[in-house]
Amino acid sequence: MKWIKAILYILLIIIAITLQATIAHTVAFLGIVPQVVLVVVIGIAILDGRVWGAIFGGVAGLILDIAIGGNIGMNALILMWMGLLAGWIYKEFFSVRYKPAMLFFVIADVIYCFVYYFFNIVVWGNGNFGVALWRFILPEVIMTTIFCLPIFWCIRMAIKRFERR
Repeated sequence: MKWIKAILYILLIIIAITLQATIAHTVAFLGIVPQVVLVVVIGIAILDGRVWGAIFGGVAGLILDIAIGGNIGMNALILMWMGLLAGWIYKEFFSVRYKPAMLFFVIADVIYCFVYYFFNIVVWGNGNFGVALWRFILPEVIMTTIFCLPIFWCIRMAIKRFERR
């Protein structure tokens, strides 16, 4: 049964990476696309806990790193830790509802953006953090916030259908 759930999660991640790499660019605002992969990883962590969130955060991040290029392993580490922390905190303090889940998606995206741009700008020296905050981080958080609930609803429905069988 766990193998079938793992296959379902792998399919969700492949769909999310495909959406983020292709279709999400059609809804881009100022060149910024929503973080579909982050929403899927946090959704898995919320619905199934920290272990599944960490495993599939690392897998999704590694596939995303390979797909978009850049620093291999950076998205993998960030998404793995985000899945681990979100799954642990959410299971400890909340039940599966949409309002706290949306708050988690927003907080996760803010943390993801700050860590990602911190390493790209401060550590590797690829730009200015103030410019990144206004041109990339804020629009990306807004875009992800708009799309997080429909994506989370789809993930939740897919998992409910799987558990009925």
